[in-house]
This record gives sequence, C-alpha cells and structure tokens, in this order.
Amino acid sequence: MTSFGWLHLSDLHQGLEGQGWLWPNVREVFLEDLAKLHRLCGPWDIVLFTGDLTQRAGDQEFTRLTKTLDGIWEHLRDLGSDPILLAVPGNHDLVRPNPKNPAVRVMGNWNSDADVRNELWHDPGSPYRSVIADAFAHYTQWWNAHPLPRARSYRPGLLPGDFAATIEKNDVRLGVVGLNSAFLQLTGGDYEGKLALGLGQIQEACGGDVADWARAHDVCLLLTHHPPGWLGQAARQALHGEIAPPGRFAVHHFGHMHEGCTQTLSVGGAEPWRSWQAASLFGLESWADGRVERRHGYAAGRIKFEADAAYLRIWPRIGLQRKEGFWRLVPDLTSFDLEEDQGTRPEQLSLRRRPKAMPARGAPKKAAPEPVPSTAAARSARPPGAPVRVLMSHAAEDSTLAAELRLHLSPLRREGLIDLWDSSRVEAGLEVAAELERQLSDTDVVIVLLSSSYLSSAYDETERMLARSADGALRVIPIIARPCDWSESPLGSIQPLPRGGKPITKWSDRDEAWLDVARGLRGVLASFKQRRTAAGEAAPAEIISIGDIFRTTGQPDVTFVEPSQMTQLEIYLRIMGQGLVVEGPSGIGKTTATRKALEKARQQWPETYLTSKAREDVERLDAAVRTGFTGHLVVDDYHHLDDHRKRQLADLIKTMADKNRRDAKLTIIGINPVGDSLVAGFPDLVGRFVTVSMATQPREKLDELVRKGEAAAHVVFLRRSEFVEAAAGSFFTLQQLCFQAAMTQGIVETQPVKTEIKLGPRDVLNAVLDNLKFKYYRPLSAFASTDESSPPRGAVLALLWLLSEEKEGHVLLHDARLRYPTLALAFEWLGSHMQRCLEEIPQLSSLFCYQPGAGVLSVEDPQLKFYLAQMSWLDFARRTGHHGVRLDPRRGLVFGASENG
Repeated sequence: MTSFGWLHLSDLHQGLEGQGWLWPNVREVFLEDLAKLHRLCGPWDIVLFTGDLTQRAGDQEFTRLTKTLDGIWEHLRDLGSDPILLAVPGNHDLVRPNPKNPAVRVMGNWNSDADVRNELWHDPGSPYRSVIADAFAHYTQWWNAHPLPRARSYRPGLLPGDFAATIEKNDVRLGVVGLNSAFLQLTGGDYEGKLALGLGQIQEACGGDVADWARAHDVCLLLTHHPPGWLGQAARQALHGEIAPPGRFAVHHFGHMHEGCTQTLSVGGAEPWRSWQAASLFGLESWADGRVERRHGYAAGRIKFEADAAYLRIWPRIGLQRKEGFWRLVPDLTSFDLEEDQGTRPEQLSLRRRPKAMPARGAPKKAAPEPVPSTAAARSARPPGAPVRVLMSHAAEDSTLAAELRLHLSPLRREGLIDLWDSSRVEAGLEVAAELERQLSDTDVVIVLLSSSYLSSAYDETERMLARSADGALRVIPIIARPCDWSESPLGSIQPLPRGGKPITKWSDRDEAWLDVARGLRGVLASFKQRRTAAGEAAPAEIISIGDIFRTTGQPDVTFVEPSQMTQLEIYLRIMGQGLVVEGPSGIGKTTATRKALEKARQQWPETYLTSKAREDVERLDAAVRTGFTGHLVVDDYHHLDDHRKRQLADLIKTMADKNRRDAKLTIIGINPVGDSLVAGFPDLVGRFVTVSMATQPREKLDELVRKGEAAAHVVFLRRSEFVEAAAGSFFTLQQLCFQAAMTQGIVETQPVKTEIKLGPRDVLNAVLDNLKFKYYRPLSAFASTDESSPPRGAVLALLWLLSEEKEGHVLLHDARLRYPTLALAFEWLGSHMQRCLEEIPQLSSLFCYQPGAGVLSVEDPQLKFYLAQMSWLDFARRTGHHGVRLDPRRGLVFGASENG
C-alpha cells in the first residue's frame, strides 16, 4: 500500500517582536509533540508551509529561519523522516515598497482597473511585476538557497513563490501547486476581500496546461497563504471556476487566520471542495487593553492509496496553556471530530489517474525481475584513462537530429574523451531492447534527445536510466531536440541543454545550437572522467588544513595559479630602467603575481619590497629616493602615499628612464586606476612606464585553481563548473566559495580517501554573506548615512552601489555625478568631506581608499568587494533612511523624488 504523509505548518513569523525569548520553549513543546505524532501517523514525506515564515522579510530573519528549520529537520531525521519542503510566501514574507511609488499606487486600483490586471498578467516587462519581484526578493533568495530537501520535479510560475511540483512513490504521483496570494498586499490596511489569484499563475507553473498537468497525477493539493474569503469576487470566481474547479485538487491548504479548521463543501452534486486552514505555529497578538494572545498549532495529513481509491486523514494539533502557565500541544478537539488515534475519519478521494502498478488487495505479487548486470562492476574493469562511454537515446523520428549531434561530437571522439554509442550500432541479429539494456549497464553518461515522439514511446526506458543514475555513477543529460512538455516528464528535474532549454529546432542557426550543446557536454564529460579515475588515486603525502588550501585571507600558496598576465609581467620586469605599474582591483593577486614573476625572471639584481602601509617601509622608501638604489624596488599600496611622495616617485621614474638605467627598476603596485592617475597628475611620464592591468581571470585559470585545491585536499567538487561561473573571474571569490563548501561538508583538512563535495555555490552563499555582514554592515550603514544633513542625500549610497557593479573596484566621483545628475549637490558636498568621513568612522579607512586629487574612491578589502556585489540593496537603502530608492532592471539603483527633497 502506497501513501503520502505530510506536515502542514503556517505563520511562524520568524523575527516577531517578543518571539525571541518565547520561541525556545515553544520549540521544545513542538518537537516533543512531533515525536508523539510521528508514532501515530509518520513518517512524513513533505512539509507544506503556507506562508508568513518571517515577520518582516529581512535578511536576518531569513537567516534565522534557516537555522530554525534546520533544527526541526534534524529532529525529524532522528524520528525517521526526511521530508522535502514546499512553501508559498505570505504577506509578512515581503518587504513593503514605498507607498508613493506610482506602480504601487496604481496597483491599489486592482479590482477596478482592468488595464492594470491585463498588464501584470500578460507583460513580463510590466513595472507591476518589477515591484512584486523586488518586494519578494528576500524570500526568493532564501528559497533558492535554503539547504533543506527539495522536490526533484519543481517548476516555478509567474510570480515569486508560484510553483508546481510532483512527488512520486511506487508509480503513484502526487501533485502540489503553490500560488502567491499576497502579491497585492504591498501596503498597510485591510485587504480582506481585495486580494487576487490569476489563472496565469497556475498555467505558467503547470507548463501552460493545468488540466493536462492535473490529469497526470493521482491526487493534487493546492497551497496559498490566504483563505478564499480574502480574495475579491472576481478572484474567488477564478479560483473555484478555473484554477481549482471541483475535483482538480483534493485539498486546498492555507493559513493566515491563525486558527485551524477544515471544511468540505459540495455544490449541486459536484466533487467537493476541501479547505484546510492551518493553525499558527507561532501567533502573538497584542491588544490595546494590554492583553497578549498566543496561538500555537500545526497538523499532519496522510493519503493512502488502495486498488481503486484513496483515503485522506488529518491529525490536527492545538496549543493549550495549562492553568499553571505552561503550554502543551494536544489534539484539536474543539474544531475537529477525531478518532481514537487522534486523527479524522478517513475520507475517500477520487483518483484522477489510475496508478499503473497499483496491486489489488490479495493479488499475487509479481515475480522479481531478473538481475541486471552491476553498472559499477562493469565500469571497474575499464582502465582509469579510458574514454567516457556515452549512450545516445532518441526516438526514430529524431534520427536526423541524432546524426547532426554525432557530427558535432566528432572532436570529442577524436580526442579520446568519449566512446559514443546508439541504436544505429546494434549488430545484425541482436534484439535492440536487450542490447540497449546491456549497453546501459556499461554506460557512464546517457544523452537523451527529448521530443514529443521520445516522451510518448520511451517512458520505461527513461525510468530504467533514472534508476541506474540513483547511485550517482550514471549521468543523464537531456537535450531539448524539439518543442515538448519535457518539464513534467521524469527528466523534468534535470538541467537540460542547450542553455535556457530552447529546443534545437527553434534556433535560427542550428550549428550554433549544437555548438552550445557540445560545449556543455565537454565540461560535464571532463568532470565525469576525472571523478571516475579519482577513486584509484593515492592520498597526498602532506596533510594540509583546508584554510591553507583555499585561502580567504593573505596570499595563496597551495592554490596559486599564474594569472593570464603572468608572461606580460615577466617580460616587463626584465626591462630595467623602464617604470612598471601593476594595477587591478583589491584582492586580484597583483602582489603575489609580481613576486612570482620576479622569481621566474631569475635575474641577479637584489629585490626590495616596500608597502606604504608600514611606517618603517615608508622611511626606507624615502632613503632610497634620496640616496638611490640598484636592483628591483617594488612599492606596494602606492595609492596610500601622500602627494609629495607620489611626486618623488614620478620624478624617479622619469629620471631612470631618461638615463636608461640598466641596473635599477621601479615597480609600483596599486588599485585601479594607478596608471591613469599617474599620467593625469604627471603628464611628462607618458612613454616612460608601462602598465599591466590585472583584470578578471578566464575560466580556465579559475578551473585550474579548483583542481589544485582538489588535489591538495583529496576531494572532487562535483559542481566545479558552477563554482567557476559564480566566481565571475575573481580568484578571491572562488577561494571563499570553495572554502565554505568544504567546511560546510565537514572537510577541515586533506582527506584520507577521495571525497565528493556535492554542494554548489548557491548552497553556501548565505553562510559566506552572514559572516561578511557581521563585519561590514555597521560601518557601511554609518557611511551611507553621512550625507543625511546635506540634501539631496544619497551620494554615498550611489557610490557604494556603483562600486558593487564595477568589476575594477573603483569609481570616479565625476562619473557618479554624471550617472546621478539629481545628486550633483550631494556629490559636491561629499567631495570636500569624504576624507573626514573615512577618518571619523572606525573601520572605513581599512575598507576604502579615497584619492582626492583624482576624485577616486576604491575598495581596499577584497571581501568587501564580494559582499557589496551580493548585498540586498533595497533593504540596505531602506534601513539607512533612503526611502525613495528602487531597483530598475536596466538602470540599476534609481532615486525617486522623495529621496531628493
């Protein structure tokens, strides 16, 4: 007998004022009750969370939410359940936009303005959609990054939080749809009877045909935050007539009202609507007379499938405060009639799809299938350097497309990277299906050409492939050959090729489409080959701390990779007498690269390294300028020198070049734009020095860094290409992400056996940002508030935003003034007060460098550059008193009228 069990939670309100001291006791009571209920109706496959996970949708609240849910899941795993999480946002899970925003004001006329409704539903570039996306940005970021188990088949919808998911067990398919019902609740006020749901939300989530999607499932559930009574009349009609007509959903789950109840309603003999309102997990209401009312509760549910029917039951729980003052969770007998096991009576459900493998009661069990050859055993006989064996699976109707793909994979075959096989290579006299099964047992990667023909004819074959991939040894790669509803197939949860899931036949240039596929396959295949051969490698002789392998401070040693500019650096360092400027963003590796290049140059000249940040080094620099020097003099952090010493070094460069000194060379290292500022300040230096710009690094250099780390730590990053992509050309960012991924997986030093790191960059990004936020948020907030007494305000906020967008790590006040002309007076004020601001606020002088002569503000700390690029700007603007700010997809940070006066 197959069944699905779930918990229904709602209205946690993480971050609610007064919750901090009360929650630990509530949590203890909740976890104790979960253990009791688990014995009655567990295990649970899903947790359905119907909104208001947080109180104000702040970054810190979502961080604490993750910690709270982690603790709940740890307890559930101890009990024997490891459920996936499915959730929709509530009205407390959004950051309210500025009510004076024109789009927000117009959306207030939703129920009376058809043009607003039509534009939001049908125009992806609508400003109303932008407002909604910004409001739910923190929820979306949290959902994309949370570490809890997820549904394998999950498709997002039109608005933030919309989705359709499929959960399968023993050929029984449970469908769950979640819709955002809070997207209109953008300001304060009474919204009862004024909210909306749209047919487009569910159609988009279900791939364009909700009726077909629903028919492909045995039972479906619907989630919203608000009950139907909070919708406007037109939205209620759409809900009951188009979104959830009778029989489509077995139960509509929602929260918001803080009290648990259930209702079953049948109209005119039609299939009934069942609504299940969740109690608040943590409800806390304060009244004007000083009363405080608390509500706590949750519920569990289960659907059992038999030969020709399914049965639904609910186990509702409610918080009860004893007269002595302590709380307990007990069966909710006030709102429900319960059986002896504390659950409702079984209620029969109509099946939408008859399960293929549902045995009748008393039916004899099928004979066990014949054993299939072990995939792992077949592979173990191959030498480590053997090509990756690739099986191409496609429908007969797609033979032409398969031939095109074979042609574009020819380079991979010639390089010995792959051994490609498909049904066209079956020898005469062999039965195709049997030969496919045999080949599958000895295959590393399966490429599937998806089309409507394939989906209609190869369901069983696909199931076998996915079953073989469960141990991680076989990799399945879908390629969208022709338009089809692949997202709801068993392969729907796997990232397809080409990029964006655009079908091959829809590309204007088909060769370009196949080239995109071949490049994607090359990365996957190379990673797979390395992973397959890694098992036979011996552990490194030296055990190294993971912090020394992936360095997050200081200069790397183990994972040092020569930047792409290394040859250029080495050549120019050999030319004595000519000045050299090495510039680039902070943390890009300028100093390390210069030292390594000098080592490779192997010249006989002495080398002296000085930094302007050390007083004794500045004194040695003064002496070298006065008395002269031979060999290499390298001056680091040039941008921190005062104007007098910059003038002296400029004169020295000119003199050495003019005298054609063959025994001395001056090299200056600094953050951008050192070269331009030298020329601007000292025009006579033109032609007397060269500049090497340490820009972002290419993918192959970043990939080399990860591989060096893998070798030293004896690990394999299964999602290496994602880390390389997320680093955006920065060695430092890549070091940060790899270090955090290893630490999160419990790897603290070189491993005795090869260990797979399964996490990706998005899995660890929040942890990295949490650490950086503690370090930077307070000084940045103080900095952003320095111009509040000099309207129009916003100049510092604009500079910080531009620094987050600027890859080179610096911004000119002149350019910022041109970008934001309405803030011209603020920039003028800031230009004369910047140095004082940096000196008066602790920490700022170590984070930024301001060069008054050039009017350049630069980031000194590479960790700060990474943090600025990832920061939640709307929340930061709001918390620093910039209430007229919004994010425009094309223009970036935009200052509204209220901000300027």
